[in-house]
Amino acid sequence: MVTNQNLRITIIGGGRSGISCAKLLHKFGHPIFISEQNFLDEDTKNFLKKNEIPFEEGSHNEEFILNHSDAIVLSPGIPQTSKLILQALQKGLFIFSEIEAASWYLPDSIKCLGITGTNGKSTTTNYLTSLINKKYTAFACGNIGLPMSEIVLDLLENKIISNQNIYLCIELSSYQLETTYSLKFDAVCILNLQNDHLLRYKTMDEYRKAKWRLTGMCKNDGVCILEENLLKDALKQGLCLPKCEIIMIESVQNFNFNYSDTYTSFGRKISSNLSFYDIDIATLPICSYGALEDILIHSLWKKSLIKKSFYSFDDNLSRVKSLFCINGHQETYQIEKPCLMGPHNAFNVLCASIIARHQNVPKDIVESFWIKDSSTYEQLPHRLQEVYSSTIVFKDSSGRKKRIFIINDSKSTNVESTLVALKSFLQPKSIYLLLGGKPKGDSFRPLIPYLGKNVEKIYAFGEASTQILNELSPNIHVYSKKFSCMLGAAQEAFEQITEGAVLLLSPACASFDEFKNYEHRGIVFMKWAESLATEGKNESNTN
Repeated sequence: MVTNQNLRITIIGGGRSGISCAKLLHKFGHPIFISEQNFLDEDTKNFLKKNEIPFEEGSHNEEFILNHSDAIVLSPGIPQTSKLILQALQKGLFIFSEIEAASWYLPDSIKCLGITGTNGKSTTTNYLTSLINKKYTAFACGNIGLPMSEIVLDLLENKIISNQNIYLCIELSSYQLETTYSLKFDAVCILNLQNDHLLRYKTMDEYRKAKWRLTGMCKNDGVCILEENLLKDALKQGLCLPKCEIIMIESVQNFNFNYSDTYTSFGRKISSNLSFYDIDIATLPICSYGALEDILIHSLWKKSLIKKSFYSFDDNLSRVKSLFCINGHQETYQIEKPCLMGPHNAFNVLCASIIARHQNVPKDIVESFWIKDSSTYEQLPHRLQEVYSSTIVFKDSSGRKKRIFIINDSKSTNVESTLVALKSFLQPKSIYLLLGGKPKGDSFRPLIPYLGKNVEKIYAFGEASTQILNELSPNIHVYSKKFSCMLGAAQEAFEQITEGAVLLLSPACASFDEFKNYEHRGIVFMKWAESLATEGKNESNTN
């Protein structure tokens, strides 16, 4: 906990997390100043005036901030390479995140679980929170749900901190991790890294270093969950391993694999004359980077052994099997009809399940929560969200009746996410794909192998439509017309879609050319689908 109450703190950004941070720091007597580039709402201004917290809006008074601050709480959206922050660093000002500020006043009894990655971190955090709430008390915060400062303040004011079974499931972006230092986690997980933030990071190595910071914040007796390729890339880059136990997750092709075919943990024996390395060698980067191209991860020595976990889907994507080890005991799960579709979600759920088991959530709770028929999990919207299934009869403008699936995957804002979505459907099922929006610089060519297999046609819309057609149009499965808006493409796809097929919005692009954000895009799409289904619902009820 911070004891220097004279630390003058400027909070840059007057959004919900900034104001929550202001309330927490104000409670503990810090002199604070809020600087907002845009304009604050009236409720916020009334609160600041009532509590005599000085603020500015409409611009940042850089000279004032630099000369009247000892530290800056930085909004995640502002890079540390901005002029103001570079000047602040040069003057020796401490730059930190809202998450860091909240950690100063977090009671020791509260356990923290950290999730990051490019794709799937919100789903994993939400699932983990819901799962732990089956046994204990958990709150989702950080990059999802409430700001961490708001939850910490609420816990302190309501005096429920004596409860030893309170968990914070914290979703963290790389931007937040850049300026978080003090928070200690009981478990951490890095789901994956994709080429999605290279406007801020010049290389994947820079991006990986920002994400990898989370592993160093895990307690020595905690657990760190990683995907195999991510671990290998980190070692090749020379990043240090955490001192905690590492669990590496691997996908297995054969659904009927046996535990005897796999490994629980690995460790290479070293001779007694190397025992003086016992303390530090476990966390040093591997020196033979070139050799790591072909090396097996399980051949690497580590003081606390690297454990492996496995999962696999059957051919119909209707059953998932997983194996992992908890406290030296093997656990096997064979889930019929998992509550979240797709191999990527099997990975997300497995990560959450391993963390939950390490926090002593019983196996039967973990298992029943994973199964669709017994789960009470409420899926986050806009992530492979089934808007309508084939039980609804739709009627197009020609009067043709057809049963189709409509899926909202508006959260898919990069090509990698769309590829993940396509892998979540059986190959025989035809997909009519809505693709477009504001491009992020990705190539759409990785989608080509799916054209003519499970993708029947692609309908390109928005600013990215020209690039999509240029890269994919030689393939006959791309509809050659460009659409200026999403709903124009959706309506055309609906007119052409066949019985039993999937109308999938998985744009692979940002939404800002037409919408406020991906949530807005998804809501507009769902309202459009609902308008189509009104008559269809009535017909299906009379059949």
